[in-house]
Amino acid sequence: MRVSVIVPVLNEREAVGPLVEALFGQTRAPDEVVIADGGSDDGTRGILDELAQRHPGLTVIDGPGGISGNRNAAIRAATGEVIACTDAGCLPEPGWLEALAKPFESGADWVAGFYRPEGKTTASTAAGVVMMTVLEEVDMDHFLPGGSSQAFTKEAWETVGGFPEGINAGEDTLYGEQLRSAGYRPEFAPDALVAWHPPSSLQEMADKARLWGEADGINRVRTGAYLRVIAAYWILPLVAVVAASFFPILGLAILVAFLAIVIFRTRFKYRWVRGWSKWFMVPIAHVRQQLSQSLGFLEGFGLGNLSKKVKGRVLRPIQRFLPESWVQSLAGEAKPLRHNVDVRLDNETLITRWLQDTPATYRVGTKGPKPGQALVQATVELRPGLEPLASPLAVSLPEALVKDLADEPQILEDPVASYAVLRQSGHRYSLVPSLGGFTARKDPIMGAGSLVVLAAVPIHDVGGGSRGSQIAQEAASRNMHVTYLSRFDAAESMDLGLRFIHPRLEEMVIGEFDAESFLARDPQGPRIALVEFPHRDYKPIVEALWNNGFRIVYDLIDDWDDATLGGWWYDHEFVEWLVAHTHVLTASAPSLVRSLREKSGREVIEVPNGVNARIFDIDITRPVPRDLPAGDGPLFEYHGSLYGNWFDWSAIAGIARAFPEARIVLIGDRPRRIPELPNNVHLLGLKPQGALPSYLAQADVGLIPFVVSKTTHAVSPLKAFEYLAMGVPVAAAPLEPLEGLDGVHTNTNLFEAVLRALASPRPVGHEALARHGWGERLGRMLAELEVELPPLGRPVRVEIHPILHYAREDRIIK
Repeated sequence: MRVSVIVPVLNEREAVGPLVEALFGQTRAPDEVVIADGGSDDGTRGILDELAQRHPGLTVIDGPGGISGNRNAAIRAATGEVIACTDAGCLPEPGWLEALAKPFESGADWVAGFYRPEGKTTASTAAGVVMMTVLEEVDMDHFLPGGSSQAFTKEAWETVGGFPEGINAGEDTLYGEQLRSAGYRPEFAPDALVAWHPPSSLQEMADKARLWGEADGINRVRTGAYLRVIAAYWILPLVAVVAASFFPILGLAILVAFLAIVIFRTRFKYRWVRGWSKWFMVPIAHVRQQLSQSLGFLEGFGLGNLSKKVKGRVLRPIQRFLPESWVQSLAGEAKPLRHNVDVRLDNETLITRWLQDTPATYRVGTKGPKPGQALVQATVELRPGLEPLASPLAVSLPEALVKDLADEPQILEDPVASYAVLRQSGHRYSLVPSLGGFTARKDPIMGAGSLVVLAAVPIHDVGGGSRGSQIAQEAASRNMHVTYLSRFDAAESMDLGLRFIHPRLEEMVIGEFDAESFLARDPQGPRIALVEFPHRDYKPIVEALWNNGFRIVYDLIDDWDDATLGGWWYDHEFVEWLVAHTHVLTASAPSLVRSLREKSGREVIEVPNGVNARIFDIDITRPVPRDLPAGDGPLFEYHGSLYGNWFDWSAIAGIARAFPEARIVLIGDRPRRIPELPNNVHLLGLKPQGALPSYLAQADVGLIPFVVSKTTHAVSPLKAFEYLAMGVPVAAAPLEPLEGLDGVHTNTNLFEAVLRALASPRPVGHEALARHGWGERLGRMLAELEVELPPLGRPVRVEIHPILHYAREDRIIK
């Protein structure tokens, strides 16, 4: 029986030497050791090459990056029937491999080794024992071995398709779940020990536990166990506190029950920790680990906003007794509130009610509008804690606002149209509530055709650069009437105050859209609905539009089957219904085209992402941004989302180390967790889309540092087309949608892609703009509906008008 030991490494120069010596010093020598280096740039590869000269049984290969990708690459290169796994940072004891390999002589397919935490302090060791299962707790009906101490047959590995790639944490747990689902059961080898260095502090432990939990939530594993933890460690203490307020004895009894659970769960851990402080350090570490990991699970499962929603429900009854800044902070900001409104009332009782029920962006009083302020009379539905729903009866625009907002005289003739543009502009206005029911108004400017976009997030999200936002702006600029709906609030940590102003563009959240009132406005010309976000809550809207002559386009823009994207909301049955009520199917990437074609049995049109020709114009002279880091070295730029397991932070760090004189600029909303990065990596934060060309005008290479996976192969990187339009060569991971694009250089090693991009001629921006503009993409969709692409008219104007949140004392107009 031939046994191969495989190890994935990345920047482990201090650990690889002792690890290799420990592996070749085993009582049962490995037949070979295969180490897959995922692109180390700290000298690890040089050390490994030297070790390979001393140990003929050591093979070092280039891994594709990512811990699972490196593991799979090493296993593919291994020649043994049995694969033993460990990790850098662990140190196998001399008898580890012998104990791990022995069960295979009796026909085992999968063997679980074990771990011994070696912390430098009591807190570190306590962190280690609470993060792992100690020997007395092992239950082989549920125990899953970790990636640093297990072995399996190569046949078993092939059966489940290897370690799952594209995720950066919890991959060994998911691999174990896949083996169990395939009918394999691990045999336990408790003497197959590796020494493991746990986190050095409880904070580091909590951060790591949260990552593990998030990965489990994304991968939908151990859900039952997490629900039990949430019940015991979140709900039970809360019940104890509430009960103590009314029945102190009952509250004390529940608290004792909670402490009993903690003592029971930690009863076997203490003998593994030295020092007298272990008696309180272990339970504290245990509770903190359980809370952090379960919170991470909820976030990974798709309930990341649950805590904010709960806070909102709790805060609403007591917010009048707290400073407004406290309420905003505790509630996690009021991001969807984008309108500053002065409400005019003549009744003190109504004033009090409006102050209680409206958000902090509203002021209330009896005085008339200020000079230059618009006046809106409307029937209003007041929703406590939310923005009121208003149906305008009359809108009076001062002359200055008429010039600012209404280039077309039709807008002044209709309250609905003028009110929509007024709200979107971000200008403060005076609202005069009127009694009575909602009224449907006919909009005279809908005659050029109507497009309803059913999107995930508001039009201003991600700096206004999302696919749905771009299509909506392109259509409005071509004289189509566009109604843009969003299902969720903006996901950004800050509101840039972006306003998209056009008389033919109106934005609504899903709760503001009433299909009956909309259809009563009698849209003329082509009627089209673009479903970009297949959420089940859109079903009644799609149904109403379908029944009233709208042509429905389902545009597949992401691999929603992936739990990291589809999350809790994705409903396969609704998508089947949607496909059956769709006239045209489109998708943004080749793999999505194939997937949708297979599911629907129908023709699917590929419509990649594009570039906004009115923003990314290479001929415009632009000032150098003030926050652009100074220097003479090359500038590498990335803009877009920085969160998610698909963003390859290790590739960014590698490029920064390989080009120490370069400036690596990352533009996007800062994620919650950022790994340690070299000093020449600069995070500039979120920017509006209109500001991006100023940065690209200075760039030498545009980066697309994505982890290669099924998910990223399904992405059409919008930024690639924006880079090319600005004449910037692109260095990217080898993603299928980028194949064959002039000016795009791909490689599994981003360093090589950057080298090629630097050595290549710069792309011709005008050619890229003509080939990849949003006009071409919209025309491709409309052609399938036998609708001609309208000519360009007035473009959408984008301005920045930030929202103001008032302190409580300032909310009363005096």
